[in-house]
Amino acid sequence: MAKKEEVLQKVTEYCNERQYTSTLDEAFVDKFSDKFAEANADANIDDIVGNIKSNIDTAFSAASKGIEKQSATWKVKESEYQKQINEYKKSQSVTPVVQAKDAIVPDEIKEQLEEFKKFKEQAQRQEKIANVFNLAKSDVREDLHDDLKNVLDIMTIDYTKSDSELAQELSNNFTKLNKDRIGDIKPLASSKVQKDFDELLKNVPKVKVF
Repeated sequence: MAKKEEVLQKVTEYCNERQYTSTLDEAFVDKFSDKFAEANADANIDDIVGNIKSNIDTAFSAASKGIEKQSATWKVKESEYQKQINEYKKSQSVTPVVQAKDAIVPDEIKEQLEEFKKFKEQAQRQEKIANVFNLAKSDVREDLHDDLKNVLDIMTIDYTKSDSELAQELSNNFTKLNKDRIGDIKPLASSKVQKDFDELLKNVPKVKVF
């Protein structure tokens, strides 16, 4: 029987492995584990690990989309900061002795901009990987999802390609590596989605950039 403590451990391990912890906070992980354990009380924890990971990937993808909305506000600030930097550089080249006080950009602002850019790039890459996996797994039996994820983990990701292109590449690699071992990889049947999880995913915490 699946207990909350067992589910929580699996969820925490997977979030750490996929670096989801900056997006899916402890409160969400605790609620998710509680709901999942309740919905799968009669199941063996080892039999539902794949389903746990699948739902966590979906939750991360949903939460990551909130970053895009918050990024819009930061783009305005970033533009303002960049304008100040350009004015500062211009004042340095034209009048090296006299500096325009309002054009000077503090070092901490520059550091924040750099950190924000790195954070945004990492979040976009994580979201892309989650989307690629979700696209590819829809055509793969649920009992093979862990194997599919293992193939994704060792793939060299070309982030310039579209999600659908990468998903097709993942499917091709997976089939090529396992065609003589697993036979037909198509899903046996559609998975039933729990209402509790639908509601939970709607309330995935939004990421605060700063």
